[in-house]
Order: sequence, then C-alpha cells, then structure tokens
Amino acid sequence: MSLQHIPVTLPYTLVGDPTAALFTMQVDAVATSPTGAAAVSQVLVESVARMRHPGVGARAVIERVRVGAGSKPITGLYAYVLANSFHVARLDFPSRIEQAAAQELADTLAGLDQRAVFGIIADCVHLAYISSMGLAALASAAGRVPVRLLRPPATIVKVMDMVGLSRFIPIFPDLRKACDDLVATWLTQRTSGTQRVVTNR
Repeated sequence: MSLQHIPVTLPYTLVGDPTAALFTMQVDAVATSPTGAAAVSQVLVESVARMRHPGVGARAVIERVRVGAGSKPITGLYAYVLANSFHVARLDFPSRIEQAAAQELADTLAGLDQRAVFGIIADCVHLAYISSMGLAALASAAGRVPVRLLRPPATIVKVMDMVGLSRFIPIFPDLRKACDDLVATWLTQRTSGTQRVVTNR
C-alpha cells in the first residue's frame, strides 16, 4: 500500500501521577494503514511529551486513539514539525526539490517560529532529487532548529556527504531512532544550559 495522510487524535498522560490529566494531541500522520498511523503517532506524541515535560515520564494512551480516514497519497518529501503545542503538523513537498520547490522549502522552513519548535523530522523516502538551493534551505533550517532526516536515498546521502551537510543533519533509518536522538539531544542541551528556550504556541 502507498503512503497516505491519516489524521490521528491521541492523548497522553504523565507517568506516576494517578491524578494526572490527559493531554490530547492531533497528529498529521503519514502511514500505509490506520494501524501504522497509530504507531507513528505514538512515537511522535511521546517524543513531544518528553520534551514538554522534562524529567517526568509520559506515555501515549493508545487505547484511546482515534484514527481518521486516509486521504491524499504522499509521494514526495514530508516533514513533521515537533512543537510545544498539541498538534504535530506536517509539511509536504514534491519528490523533486528543484528551483520552485526549493524556494517553497526555504520559505516554509524560514517561516517556522523557532521559539516554539523542538525540531523537524523529514522523511526522504520518496525524495528523488534536491538542488543545491534545497540543500541550503535544509542547512539554514538546521542552524535555527534541530533537523533529522529519515531514509534518504543513497544518491541524496552521497550529495550531502560531498557538501558536508551530513555532519550537521543526522540521518536515521526510522522514525523511532530519529525521535529518540532528537529528544536526547534536547534534554542534554537543557541539562548543560545550552538549549534554546521553547515556548508554548
């Protein structure tokens, strides 16, 4: 089955507090099935919760998940925006990031409020080509907020290695590993005092 947009509503709660309220989050998930969308949302929601509530355990209440109907197919680059809010938004771009798409990528990433964003996780599984302008847009974004890439094709990785971009933007084989790294980096920076202040949105 092909990847498609599947909206998900998933609450989470804080661990160890029997009186803790439920925090409900909306996720613009991408998956091939409702079950996959729920699994993707669980990873994203728990990652955001760990950064919103540092030092406090959090878990998604998966038994209360609500999965909507799948809609448009996803055939290009897409990115999750993990922010200090109750919505994990998704940005969609074409499979070929040439001049017009590269400008759109640059403008969209530049327009994100870095004060409210924990990080960006971009899935490159359908990325066929990215121009130097597109790479520059990713590099510029990575200078403002943490960026993680998932599953880029070998040709894209080769270009990133050639221009040195892979030293600044880590690459991961799956969403869980990318999220774990993003959270670990954020928490380490928070402990060391070098972390950006992320405010509510």
